[in-house]
Amino acid sequence: MKFSALVVLAAPLLALAAPADQHVDQPKDVAIETRDIPGCEVDAWIDDDWSKGALQRYRVKFSTKLVNPEDVCNVPYYTCMAMSNRQCWVADGIAHVDGNFAKGPGGRSSVKACLKNGKKQWAKDNGCKCVGNYCK
Repeated sequence: MKFSALVVLAAPLLALAAPADQHVDQPKDVAIETRDIPGCEVDAWIDDDWSKGALQRYRVKFSTKLVNPEDVCNVPYYTCMAMSNRQCWVADGIAHVDGNFAKGPGGRSSVKACLKNGKKQWAKDNGCKCVGNYCK
């Protein structure tokens, strides 16, 4: 019983020690639906963060012009290996995503990498212009 308890307790620590958000290319034979919506724009930003236990929780908001913001929750564009307990909802035309990351600079850089990758992919899949921070 001690062994199984040790494994259960060690699993979250191993997850935090995993490599930070690495972009994985889609296999070449997978068809990905892309759209071309003239004049559309997508934006995303870190809106808030707070401490929750041993982790830091971040709220990221995604706004759009001419694209359904629920796509962020349905696809999902903002998710990554370093995030846990992801929650997503849309209110007032803005997608809100909360997720837990490690505390400290490593966690903050994981949030930024995850946000950048998700935002760029969302813009690319919809043929939109990526505006604001985290586009390059």
